[in-house]
Parts: sequence; structure tokens; C-alpha cells
Amino acid sequence: MRKPTRPREVGRGERVLPGAWRLRLPLKWNRVPHVNAWALQAGDQIVLVDTGLHDRGTMIDFERALAVTGHRVEDIGLIVITHAHSDHSGQAPELARRADCEVWIHPAYTLHADDPALNSDRDLVNGVEIESDLGAWTVIETPGHAPSHVCLHQPERRLLISGDHLLGRVSLYFDVGYTPDPVAEFLHSLDVVDALDSRLVLAGHARPFTDVHGHVEANRELVAKRLDATRDALRNGPLSCDELAHAVYGAEYTEELGRWLGTKARAWLTHLEALGEASQTGERWFLD
Repeated sequence: MRKPTRPREVGRGERVLPGAWRLRLPLKWNRVPHVNAWALQAGDQIVLVDTGLHDRGTMIDFERALAVTGHRVEDIGLIVITHAHSDHSGQAPELARRADCEVWIHPAYTLHADDPALNSDRDLVNGVEIESDLGAWTVIETPGHAPSHVCLHQPERRLLISGDHLLGRVSLYFDVGYTPDPVAEFLHSLDVVDALDSRLVLAGHARPFTDVHGHVEANRELVAKRLDATRDALRNGPLSCDELAHAVYGAEYTEELGRWLGTKARAWLTHLEALGEASQTGERWFLD
């Protein structure tokens, strides 16, 4: 007997605050089933924060989710991108064309964006403000997960749109090779966000959450745990990134996740190198 086929997810929208909606957009990735975009009321238009992935059928999912807000694509007055990963920025060029609106991204998007059609009309750097009916949102640069990563902070209401910098569950990933030490950048960005004293986070994946400081601390603890595991593995002798990923992640390592975990392993090694604790010779790394 054939196993029942899992129903295909579709785009869904829900109001989380007066004037703010979560657009839950499906992804075709096994470990990451959906991504959030956020629609913020701004007069008779909306500000759209992130856009979802551009793929077959994704625009239909987006329009289905957006309909919950009472708006159409043509009502988008501005598109803001938290970071230039494809699941967050993929539909920006097409949506901007249809809505005839601007797209704002941090200038570091040019380092790592995959889509040559992605362009920025304004640099999202510290202090830039985005107006909405909830008040002005201030851009906070939070590199680490990606060089172009920013969060949006609404201080009066203590709200934070966190992209992938801070999620409801601890899940670490760093773009490696574009900046000297993305792990150090991420840790500093945690300090920056912690100091904002936000009470509600609208994240790039899963539901909104509170206990912001607790989530920040959980991320710090996991970073420390992974770095200790990296040091322990290297004490047994020089290792390649792939060998280190096997050692650090154990049973979690699979062929499907090999590239993903290998990138994270390189991030740990790069950070230890910046601290003066590790060095590389050829393809192999060792403790100093």
C-alpha cells in the first residue's frame, strides 16, 4: 500500500498585530519548510519585509498569503530585505516590477547575492528609518548569518523584525568567505540586539516569540559548545573541514547536509584562526 502523500503547503497569512501580518510562504527544503515575510501597514499601502523564494508556484503562494491583509501586490509601497539569501529576497525583483516600488537592502548584498536581477535603491545601514502605521522602524546592522543582514527595530512598541539573526529555535549558519570572521560578527550582533530590550520578535522562520534575552543566550551557548567541540576534535590531529564536520556533528552529519555542515565547520575554524588558536596548511587545520 502506498503511503499517503503529504499535502502540499500553500501560502498563508495571519495578523500578528494591528497593522502587521505574517506571510507564511512555503519552501521546498526538507529542513526549512517555510519562510516568513512581514507586511506592515503604511497608510493605504504596505511595507513588505522579505519576499520568499522565487520558484515555480511561489508567486501564487505569495498572493494567497497577501490577500489576508486586504492588499494586492500593486499596494506594496516599499520592499525591505533583511538579507540577500534567496528565500528572503528571491521574489523582490518581480514584486518590485509589478508594484513599481523601491527595494532597500544593505550594501553588502553585492558580496553574496545569487540573483543578478537583485538591485537596491537605498542602502540599509544603521539609523535608516522605515515608516509604517506602527511607527518608524530603525535599521540595525547585524552581520554574521550573512554580510548583508539587518534587523528592524520599533523602539516604542519594543518590536524586532529579526530575519535569520535570531530565530525561535537556535539554528546557526554563517556565510563564510566574504568577511574575515562571521562568527565574531554574529556574536557582536547578538550583543547589539540584546541591548535593544525588545519584547516581541518577528523572525524569518516560525512563529513570533518573546524572551529575547533567553534566545540570545541560547545562541551564545551553542556557539561556545561548537567551538569547544572543534577544539576537542583538532586535539586528535589535523583535520579537513569535512572531517571536522563529521567529528563535531556526529550522527547529524549526512550526505544531504554535508555541504551545509562543512560550511559551518569552516566558520568555527575561521573564528579560531582569528583568535590565534588554529592554523591551516593546505586543506588541513590544526591547533596552534
